[in-house]
Amino acid sequence: AVCAKWVALPLGATSSSAEDHAQVPRRLRTIRAMSSGAPRVRRATVDDGRAIAVLKASAIRVSAAGYYPASALEAWASSVSVEAIERAVATTTAYVAVTDLGIVGYSNLMGEEVDQLYVRPDHGGRGVARLLYEHVEAAAVDRGIERLTATASLRSAAVFLRFGFEEDERIERLYQGVSFEVVLVSKRIGS
Repeated sequence: AVCAKWVALPLGATSSSAEDHAQVPRRLRTIRAMSSGAPRVRRATVDDGRAIAVLKASAIRVSAAGYYPASALEAWASSVSVEAIERAVATTTAYVAVTDLGIVGYSNLMGEEVDQLYVRPDHGGRGVARLLYEHVEAAAVDRGIERLTATASLRSAAVFLRFGFEEDERIERLYQGVSFEVVLVSKRIGS
């Protein structure tokens, strides 16, 4: 059995500094003495909205730390909305990766765009993002889409490049009143 570590970050939890945030996982870490099992991918449902929101906020605060200032991460993470995620799940092709620990990843396809791709921080580097992306790409190919795009954070840009995307451009994007550098990427598919 694999011992899985996980952190419980309540939706809307805030930290005033990167140092404070670094302390949160230590205080809330729980060691589970059971295997988290191999992730399975399924279509997301609106009932997954809250779990996806918690996962997304945690991924932003933990996985993207070091790529953006703490104030920018907090602006991004605190804007996560269960209602917006439920709308995205209802109106796009959305997938979740699930283990016996619950939802450990989320991605969706909106038109020709990989709109979101988030993995629970304690499951990073285990192939969850690739597994989700493969489902998104297969859905795009089934629809006859020939080119996928994504607006990647500085953290996720390398992930998309590993999936065969090419960097098109780096731009500054204003989000929640804070400027973020993001990477526009694209990939030809289905040929």
